[in-house]
Amino acid sequence: MEKKLLFSKWLSIVLAMTLIACTDKTTYSVVGTVADIQSAENTIIVKHDSIPGLMMAMTMPFHVKNIKEIEHISPGDSVHFDFIWMDETTYAQNFSVMGKGKEIENEDEFWEEESFKKSLGDIIDNGTFLNDIGEPVQLSDSDGKFRIISFIFSRCPMPNMCPAVVFKNQYLASAFKENNRVDLIMISFDYEYDSPKILMDKYGPAVSLYPNWYVWSSQNYSSDMMWLAKQTGFEFWGVEQNQIGHNLRTIVLDPNRRWLKTYVGDQWRGKDIKDELNQIINIY
Repeated sequence: MEKKLLFSKWLSIVLAMTLIACTDKTTYSVVGTVADIQSAENTIIVKHDSIPGLMMAMTMPFHVKNIKEIEHISPGDSVHFDFIWMDETTYAQNFSVMGKGKEIENEDEFWEEESFKKSLGDIIDNGTFLNDIGEPVQLSDSDGKFRIISFIFSRCPMPNMCPAVVFKNQYLASAFKENNRVDLIMISFDYEYDSPKILMDKYGPAVSLYPNWYVWSSQNYSSDMMWLAKQTGFEFWGVEQNQIGHNLRTIVLDPNRRWLKTYVGDQWRGKDIKDELNQIINIY
């Protein structure tokens, strides 16, 4: 009963934050340099200056409603655009190129080599992380479980994006609550800040209600986190510089750590994963 009350309180606070931010359409002016363009995902990654009233300077992906708006933009360009926040949806529009420039040199060469990236259907290497009480846990323990893995960090400055991923995980944890073959795991890639205690202080009231929902820390296991990300196409950067950026991914692994599916951003629906995974489970 106490856990339910804690979760209800936590959920009310997060919803209140989201509603305050998103009830009305809010427009933020953003200035930055284009780091990458992912046209297939309608996404532009920008190393932006601080956005007053919203977030610190960082590198992050922005969803673009109309991809034609950025057809004339290249990595390295200085841009000015509007960041729209409305009805739990965010997107970028009204792009202006302030200056043409050279492509940003990646400060972390970890992402420059693509030869280690795996493909759907490949088996992902095992990795070690920390569970809620700081004990080492394996990505796979040969327990016959399918794993839905979302990458998060507690310092996320966007009060609708990160809770959206948490809410989708909560939906899936509930949907598979009676299925002992599916686990939901949220792994923080912020190995500098997100200790097991910090993660449990923030997410514990939610995950403790479900026997199949976990939150793991990559603290002390940053190399395992980087290796998992490298293999699956999840990108993050700036953890040690306190200018965190990432491309937001949720992946599905089978009991043998075979990479089955990737869901991009926070646009996916929990029901889609539930239906698709149920079909896969029936085949196994």
